Order: sequence, then C-alpha cells, then structure tokens
Amino acid sequence: MKLLRDTWLVFGRYFGLLIHNPVWIALGVLQPLLYLILFAPLLKPIASMRGFGPGGAYNVFVPGLLVQLGMFGAAGVGFSLIAELRMGVIERLRVTPVSRVALLLGRALRDVISIVVQSLILILLALPFGLSIHPVGIVIVLALIGLIGLLTASVAYAVALAVRSEDSYAPIVFTSALPILLLSGVLLPLGLAPQWLRSIAAVNPLSYAVDAARAIFNDSLGDPSVAKGVAIMVVLSVIAVVIGARQRIAGHMKGKKKRDATGLPELPEAKPLPHEANPGGTEGVDAAWPGGSSNLGEVINPDPEGDTTYSTKDLPADAPRVEFVDAFVCDKCGQAFATEALLNVHRRTAHRPRA
Repeated sequence: MKLLRDTWLVFGRYFGLLIHNPVWIALGVLQPLLYLILFAPLLKPIASMRGFGPGGAYNVFVPGLLVQLGMFGAAGVGFSLIAELRMGVIERLRVTPVSRVALLLGRALRDVISIVVQSLILILLALPFGLSIHPVGIVIVLALIGLIGLLTASVAYAVALAVRSEDSYAPIVFTSALPILLLSGVLLPLGLAPQWLRSIAAVNPLSYAVDAARAIFNDSLGDPSVAKGVAIMVVLSVIAVVIGARQRIAGHMKGKKKRDATGLPELPEAKPLPHEANPGGTEGVDAAWPGGSSNLGEVINPDPEGDTTYSTKDLPADAPRVEFVDAFVCDKCGQAFATEALLNVHRRTAHRPRA
C-alpha cells in the first residue's frame, strides 16, 4: 500500500507538470504523423510483395510506427531528470521517506500516459487513410505500447542518473535506440530482409513487440506472437524498473558514504535564517561561536549553557578545534550544506529578491 500511495503522489506531481504544457503531447505526435502522410503511401506498391505481410500497407506500417513512438517518445525523458539533478530537486527527494521505486514509477507512469495518449491520437488520425482495427485490439495495443514506454523510460532514467550530463546522455540513448528500432522492422517487415538480417533481428526483443502489434491490427488476437510479445515486454519492463530503482538507491548511498567519510554527523534539514549569520569567521569552523549560525555548526558545536559569550581567545591551547569542514557555505548568510546542489536551492529560496 505504501508503494502505491507513494507512486500516486509522485505521479500526481509530474502529471500536473505535464497537463500544464499539453503542447508537448501534440508535438510528440507530429513526427509520426509526418511518417504516416509522407512515407506510408510509398508502401502501397510493394504491399502485395511476398514477405510484406497481410492487412495492407497501413495495417503493417502503423503498428511499427506506434512502437517507434513508444520507444523514441520515452528515450528523451532523461533530460528533465538531469535538469532536476542539477537544480537539487533529486537531492531533496532522496531524503524523503518516499520509496525509491515509487520515485521512478511515478515519473515513468507520467511518461506512459503521455505516450498512450499520443498513440491513441495517431491511431484515430490513421483511420481515414485506410487503417482498420477492432476496438478490443486498440486497448491491447495501447497496453503493449505503454509497456514499451515504461521499459524505455526506466532505462533512460537509469542512464541519466549514471552519466548526469546531457552531452553524454544523448549519444548513448539515441545511438543505441536506432539499431534496435531498425532491427525490429518498424518501417518495413523483416519478411523482406535477407536471412542474415533476420537472424540478427531474432535476438531483438522489440521485434516480437512489433509482430504482436501487427497481429493485433489484423484481428488475430489469438496468434501466439501476441502473447509472446506482451510477455517479453512485461518481463523486460519489470527488470528495467528494478535497475532504475537500484540506480537511484545507489546514488543515494553514494552520497551517504561520501558524508560518512568526512567523519561528521549527517546534516539536519537546512534552516536558512539570514539574521543568524556569523559576522566573522567561517561557519562550522569557529568552535566558540554560540550555537553556530549554520546547521553544521549546531551539530558540531552545541549551544553553550548560560548567557556568557565566549571567544576563541578564551579557549585553552589544547582545546579541540575543527580546522576544516568539507561543506558548501553560503557567502551571504553562512549556512553550510553537504552538496553544491542544496546550496544552490538555498540561494534561490532564502535570498530571493523580495517584491
């Protein structure tokens, strides 16, 4: 129950961001629509060729187009995650009691909903061109495309968490996605390919999803390829979600180990109060500053008892001192933070110019 509740909370946050920019859903349909208008008519003359497959040009091409939409539509979701990593949003989410799996599933479900809506729009737009499909088949094929989107989004988030850079993320994801799509027969049926190419495509799991989608569009719901394609996508989606969730946990534990290596207690929640700033010295370093003006100072140096004020000159020579603290300190109020990302969040919130 906790996983479902946490997933719903995370999904609600990101779905709210999606519906505030519905134009992105329309833009996501634009490229497949261009394929449908400008490329699909070229397939009509070869639709009768041996190996092309039954159902006509559009019943063969549109299922592959939907699979392409499910994969490429979810391949770019890592860019937003990298941006949130840079802004410190992920750092804040990792210290919450929300399940790590829910943090991934909530985002991925938002991406799945977007892809399913785009796929439904594309199917409706293709009907006037000659596409035919049973209403039950629409539900099954949308579920299949949703699984492909979940699989791709989970892998994309795992890659984004690993590389943390758009410059590295883009070539890794899109370069690896292209041969997978070409070897799945999304543009042309693999029945037209030479034997050596079909042998390579046989190890591509996405090709089984394409075969399942084409069988669904031809009203062959009992075809073994449908069950095989759906089963493969379910298994791979579960594995991808586990990998993505473990990547998030690994990132959280990596940051925790880095804090533990300093020998300092873990920082409590930041309390940016500019009036507490130390007029002299570095926060968390001067052991005599009453109470410290930062969370780090409060952890290392507790508040002195009584009203007496102290100075470092009053301490004996052998008194223990903190010579160096590996932390990021705000230059305006002296607040100390464990990471640069948290420091940037503090600067944008505590020191935002007032209207």
